[in-house]
Amino acid sequence: MGAGVSTEVYRGFCRGKEVAVKLLLNKFDEKNLESFRKECQVLKGILNHPNLLLFMGACLDAGSYKIVMEWAANGSLQSLILDKKIKLSFTRKITMLKDICKGMNWLHTSKPPVLHLNLKPSNILLSSNYTIKIADYGLAQNQKSISNNAVIYVAPELLKGDTATSKADVFSYGMLSWFLLLEKEPFEQSLSSLFQDTSRYYAHLMSDGRPALPTDSSSISLTTTIKLCWHSDPSKRPSFEELNNDALWNRMVNEVHRDADAAAIWKEFGQKTVVPWKDLAALLAQYLGLPKMNEEMLQRQEWQCLKVLMEASQDDEINHTHFLRFLSYFGPVRTGDQGIVWMTEIRNLLSKKWFHGPIDSNTALNRINAQIAKSKSKISSGVILRFSNQESTFTLSFKKPKANMTNVRLERPAHYTDVTSLIAYVEKYIKKFQLDPTSYDRCYEHIFQKTIEVGCYDSQI
Repeated sequence: MGAGVSTEVYRGFCRGKEVAVKLLLNKFDEKNLESFRKECQVLKGILNHPNLLLFMGACLDAGSYKIVMEWAANGSLQSLILDKKIKLSFTRKITMLKDICKGMNWLHTSKPPVLHLNLKPSNILLSSNYTIKIADYGLAQNQKSISNNAVIYVAPELLKGDTATSKADVFSYGMLSWFLLLEKEPFEQSLSSLFQDTSRYYAHLMSDGRPALPTDSSSISLTTTIKLCWHSDPSKRPSFEELNNDALWNRMVNEVHRDADAAAIWKEFGQKTVVPWKDLAALLAQYLGLPKMNEEMLQRQEWQCLKVLMEASQDDEINHTHFLRFLSYFGPVRTGDQGIVWMTEIRNLLSKKWFHGPIDSNTALNRINAQIAKSKSKISSGVILRFSNQESTFTLSFKKPKANMTNVRLERPAHYTDVTSLIAYVEKYIKKFQLDPTSYDRCYEHIFQKTIEVGCYDSQI
């Protein structure tokens, strides 16, 4: 079915089940054979994981060393991408990368830990239902030959001859992520010249030579993660345990939805970075499927809430960056009847005495303490919900009697799925711990009074 530098793969059957039989071509001396036996024992001891190709057995007959693995009916990720077999959405790519991360984390946290050291698109296989299956794990000691193409995915410290660590796999994962995101081989234009000399490629990597990341990438979080994964210094790379974080992956998908909404709404403004609030509100109303905008509608609480959250300037203008930030917290935008619900949810949040929006931890503490002092001991606790310093998340800051302030980050979907469930989560928390909502110096009160004012963003996180 295929061949590599040191292996040939055959399709076969074992006890009536379709399997992949990998024939190892390297010559084995006694030392290598003993190493191979130990690795087979390690593979045998790895508990089954849905994203690892199942190890089913091995043949240790002299001159016929084989490994029997689960059969992956849909080939490799490499062939899926390069042969353009199916169109992958960004969300589907994120799911694939997340599944690879899960499988690698399982290997690295096994006892003893298992390093892959040959993580590349051709070793990411796909089952009959396109589930990710990592192959060739646990055989690093007996597959030392690397083809020119595979050099792309090898960490620079391994090219130098350093001892392998788990962070070498993280580097490979960064390169693999780039391949999946852009659907082409890294450095493909300079492949023939750059990789003929390993020392030259090593020098290129150590001088921060990396494939170019798109400036208009669908996810800032993804490109940031890739940069961390392929960092030249292994100690600066995250572990797969750190990457195996649902909040991170959900943030990547949320950014895609945010940018899709932003592009659809802002497209009428072309390359402008600042636009009049009235013009943006009119386009947003059209996008939501609401009646045509007029002055009376602009004075409604729902629209005043959006205006202040988008940080309208004194000239009643909205900056594109502020618009994106608003969407990161409150997107995706819902249309039709759901659009009205979406705006109502946002208004309801801003009406809550405990919601303070864009303040930092110190300001939250000062406001809680000020309200406690002002109450003359009638209130002994406080709670504030604010924007986190990490976009798209919120922070619940609260202080119990005779205790320091605690900050809890709230993220989707772990704590909430929409604004209504966010409100419910916070109010349940307040009730559970008997906290007093802090309204001191809150900048949204004017929206719910007769006089309409703007410009309450007194601090920036």
